[in-house]
Amino acid sequence: MTGPMRELTLTELLTPQHFARLGETLATLLPGPIAFEDAQHALLWGKTSAQAGRQALTVELEPIGYLLADAEPEKLAAAAILINELLAARWRYLASSQLHDEVIDADFEALQASEARYKALSEELEQRVQEQLAMLEARQRQLYESARFAAIGQLAAGVAHEINTPLGFMRSNLNTLAHYLGTLAQLKNQSGNLPEFWQQHDLDYVLQDSHDLLTDCIAGTARVERIVGDLRGFACLDSPEMEMVDPAQCLGRAISMINMQKPAEVNLESDLTPLPAMACQTGRLSQALLNILNNAVQAVESGGDIRVSSKIDSAGRLITIQDNGPGMDPECLSQVFEPFFTTRPVGSGTGLGLTVARDTIEAHAGQIEIESRSGQGTLVKIRFPS
Repeated sequence: MTGPMRELTLTELLTPQHFARLGETLATLLPGPIAFEDAQHALLWGKTSAQAGRQALTVELEPIGYLLADAEPEKLAAAAILINELLAARWRYLASSQLHDEVIDADFEALQASEARYKALSEELEQRVQEQLAMLEARQRQLYESARFAAIGQLAAGVAHEINTPLGFMRSNLNTLAHYLGTLAQLKNQSGNLPEFWQQHDLDYVLQDSHDLLTDCIAGTARVERIVGDLRGFACLDSPEMEMVDPAQCLGRAISMINMQKPAEVNLESDLTPLPAMACQTGRLSQALLNILNNAVQAVESGGDIRVSSKIDSAGRLITIQDNGPGMDPECLSQVFEPFFTTRPVGSGTGLGLTVARDTIEAHAGQIEIESRSGQGTLVKIRFPS
């Protein structure tokens, strides 16, 4: 009979190659830095942060190390379950190796079958990890689609209202012009008393007013054209094509869109300096900036100021969006990028706007930082490297 299997440490069960492979795989499942610690909390692999959560890794109900990641507790626990399955498989594999060393007369074919079973278990576990990752990616795409459709609905309402205004006065102007043309058409029958007819119908005023009406109509069509041009940037959000664009142009387009939706009590001022062009998906970047602007509008919707700027500093391209709303306490500030977190009433938001914006900005090699205090407003800084 062999003795009981001695307790193994995490580094005995997993090699550096295992840690690296697990870290790379988990990086697609969990946000932020990922790290592994031993039972004494000594760092074995990876990097961690002050906000990282910690989940025990166990074998036979005994903790032998910890998984650390800046992720939601549910996702961190799910990842730890998968790793525990791998550790259990590794523990059983090493147990069989010890049995092989201690029992010389063990049946070789039985050991081969056992090794094959453990190998199959490891392959099954890896397949399960890949399936879980695929499921999470599919759900993330669904969440992003939900946020996108909500934004499109807001855009449609704002654009419809904004276009109806010029269309309304253009229709009124054209009706008046049609009446004026009818009056002018009567001139062909006034060969004898033309001056009297001219004075009676005040045709001097008719000509001047017709000119003014046409000028207003031309301005109205230009306004509609500008609206459609701004909207075009949001029309191809799924286009994978990258193009060289000044990010300040995307910001200007987002400002035009938000001006169609914001309450009249909200004062929005912008100071946009052209920025060096960079490779980006203009639709997605414009949508991300619109999401951030929409949060600022919601913060001051009962009356307040928003200031937007773009400039170049020593670190590269800088975009700032600042409001003088109620601000956030440290607890809320620490959760602003978490999916579904919102300070809005139930049913008035998806809680995905800032999550989508952060992921889009990071996909463009940028960084987003939020500074806020209760009663002192909020400042959002977006940086893109030179």
